Amino acid sequence: MCGDMSNANWVCFECREAKRQKSLCPQCETEMVCIGMKIAIPPKRNEKAWIALRKEIGRRRRDHDDRKYAQSVRRKHDLEQEIERLKALPANEGRKRTIRQLQKELGEL
Repeated sequence: MCGDMSNANWVCFECREAKRQKSLCPQCETEMVCIGMKIAIPPKRNEKAWIALRKEIGRRRRDHDDRKYAQSVRRKHDLEQEIERLKALPANEGRKRTIRQLQKELGEL
């Protein structure tokens, strides 16, 4: 989601610490979580806002994972259909090579 982007916000939800770079929390020394660049960080004293932020980040990550899974299922289905379509055509060397490449990609999913 974030990689090592320098303008991203990194937070520790336990200690309510925030930094602009990937690091360990200065308080508890656990790895901080990247929340992106455009999400506002609440004041340390606002516990309800930190709880809401944690829930929102969790929801966004679940949504992202769900979309990635749906895309991989769709891609797998498309590959299977294309392989079957190519197998139904008369054989030739180029088509065999394409089928092998598609099968290899399908195996990697």
